[in-house]
Amino acid sequence: MWNTSTQLFLALLLLCSCRGIEEALDTPEGVVLPAESLESRRDMTRGVPPEFVPALEAIQQSLETNDELSARRILALLLERKPVGRTLELAQGFERILAARMRIRWLDLRLEAFEEPGVPGRFKLDLVVSQRGPEDLRLRVGGARLMVRKYAIDPDGRERRGTRRDGVPFPDEILIESGGVEQRFEVALLELSAPADILAFSFLLALEFLPGEFVMADGRYLPVQRIPPPELELVRLAKVLPTAAVEPQELYDYVAQGRIYVPALLERTVRIPPSRRGETLDLLEPLVQKLNVIELELLVPALRWLSRTIRPGGDPEAWRSWMALRREQSEALEMPDWDRVDLPQR
Repeated sequence: MWNTSTQLFLALLLLCSCRGIEEALDTPEGVVLPAESLESRRDMTRGVPPEFVPALEAIQQSLETNDELSARRILALLLERKPVGRTLELAQGFERILAARMRIRWLDLRLEAFEEPGVPGRFKLDLVVSQRGPEDLRLRVGGARLMVRKYAIDPDGRERRGTRRDGVPFPDEILIESGGVEQRFEVALLELSAPADILAFSFLLALEFLPGEFVMADGRYLPVQRIPPPELELVRLAKVLPTAAVEPQELYDYVAQGRIYVPALLERTVRIPPSRRGETLDLLEPLVQKLNVIELELLVPALRWLSRTIRPGGDPEAWRSWMALRREQSEALEMPDWDRVDLPQR
């Protein structure tokens, strides 16, 4: 039997685990996961001796919250007890999941786009693949699709948004050599044209892979349920705009002077590099708390472009609250990458 400290450790995991970023859960062969309800948890552990159920549920919860370190520790304790039958089958399934996730973390996937000379708006999109693990990886995926999220804004702050997903050709199996050797795969040819009345057009590209598996040299298969999609943003500006990037401080100074003209505001906003949008929001937050409602309403289109969230809508006071919440959570989380996080959740 487990000692008291081990039992307490498992109990705390069961009580304190909280759901993290939404993610599809990898499924051991022949096992129905995830367990979103009590009934489905019972299905998973049907035929398992009661003394093993807390450990298996704790492993599952740790995987759901991406706490792989805890999952490995609990699994090691479980395997020390020499489980058999259904319990061993589940433990081995979790082992394969963890082995696959470790290899997914080795992967380095990035998208690169090249505009064709003399053809404005036509881009060749490539996927560059490498990995930093100690062994070669043979990866099979069930297909790939390209998500294109479009966001356009005109000089008066009116927006157009849309998302589409299209299947793209991708090899059924690729061999990714160890040592950081790069391979390049052509993903698509894109026509990214911007209407004449648009000030700026943002295209967020993400390459999504369908579930697959790693094929190991010893014949084992490791289930790959989700590979984090590589992303790339392309921004096209109206021909009348200067091409030089704008510093966040320049936008702050313009807003602080108190005479906001929306076209002039947005001409500066859309030229802030995507990698510095979070920095710009940090800079603007104290100012947002001081602006009157009329001034803040004029600033809202810029905040929407910078944050890429639509949750606060067009309500200036909702944006004031959103910016305060963002600052508070940023301080609590030691400044995460706010370019990749929306608060509140969409």
